Formats: sequence, structure tokens, C-alpha cells
Amino acid sequence: MKVVINQSNYIPWKGYFDLIANADLFVFLDNVQYTKNDWRNRNKIITDKGLEWLTIPINNSITENINDKYFINDKWKVKHYKTILQHYRHAPFSEEYKFLLDYLYINNNHNNLSLYNIDSIKFISQKILGLKTDFFVFESDKKYDDPNDRLMDILLSVNATTYLTGPAAKNYLNEKIFEQNNIDIHYYEYGPYKKYLQKHPDFIDHVSILDTIFTCGPNTLDYIT
Repeated sequence: MKVVINQSNYIPWKGYFDLIANADLFVFLDNVQYTKNDWRNRNKIITDKGLEWLTIPINNSITENINDKYFINDKWKVKHYKTILQHYRHAPFSEEYKFLLDYLYINNNHNNLSLYNIDSIKFISQKILGLKTDFFVFESDKKYDDPNDRLMDILLSVNATTYLTGPAAKNYLNEKIFEQNNIDIHYYEYGPYKKYLQKHPDFIDHVSILDTIFTCGPNTLDYIT
């Protein structure tokens, strides 16, 4: 079984969903330290004036875990909804996929960052991309001195045979532990992804998957795997 373990992100880029598409099981690991100015509560879209950040305002303490973070208010939902509608109103599939924005900013009533992100990611994976990957939320309160031990506990608990992860993991994974437990590591190299007609003159991959969905519609999966 190929397993991915990752933190939840806000309307992630295409590479995040590429990992999901290539896994049998995707594990959300949100009971870990929240990192400020990261992808947990923000992402970028392409506008007529260039890249624009969409950021969710959350409670300020950075000593809490990701799954302890809550929205300060819901005003950001209205702002993000209108901003995305404005900048993608002429995209080929903006009207056809408007129901996605309705789900993200009207029907998703979570006020917890982790729950909101997880719900949104699952909706995009299943309802938009048609992925069959299973999802699991790891919630143990056990304390770990070494993050590799946490990863191994998760992988063994779900009977993983392969750990699928991004190339940055080479900097911290203890490969010996994986060898001892007969779990292969596959460092996944993102892309190169097929390009499509984009507002930005120089094609940009690292923006929210919303850009691909509104531009490519039902063919989105062809541009992210």
C-alpha cells in the first residue's frame, strides 16, 4: 500500500493533488506544530495584475498545533469568494465550476482550519477530480522526540509498504528505520506538468489548483499527474 502523510493546506497547488492521485491512502497529520507564513492558511491565485495571496486570518498563537487553529471570523470567506470570481470570471470553466466556490465559501461551515482544509481537499479530490484515494486523519496525542518515529507508527498502523513523499523529505528522513521495517521510500518528483493557457505570461505551476480547474475543467486531471 502506497501511503502519503502530509499536513492539510488551504486550496493546495496541483502537486498536492498529484501526490493524492498516486497514493492508496492519504493521511492528514495536523496534530503537529503550526508554522506561520506557510501553506496551511494561505495560497496564491493568478490575477490580471499578477499573483495575489489569499490568506485566512486565524488566532495568533504560534505555539499550537495546526488542528488547534481557528478562524478569527468568516469575513475572509466573502472576500476570497468575490476575489476568485472576479479574476476567473472569463476562464473557460468558471461558470461550470462555480459550485466548487459555493461549497468552499458558503457550504463549508467549519471554523477550525484543519477541518476546513481537510473537507475542502477531500471535496476537490473526490467530486472534482474523481480520485479514489482513501483518506485518514491521524489524531494520536502520543509525544515523539523524533518525527521519524511518528511517521513509522502511522505507516505501520495502516500496513503501508511504500511511503510516498516529496523530495524535501530527504533532508530529515531516517532511511535506516524504514529499511528495518521493510517500508520502501519513494521520493516523488513533481512534474514537469503539462502547460495550459494561463493569464500569466510565464507559466506558473505553484498556484492554487483552482487555476487549473477553472481553465481546464473536466480535463484538469490531465494537467496535474
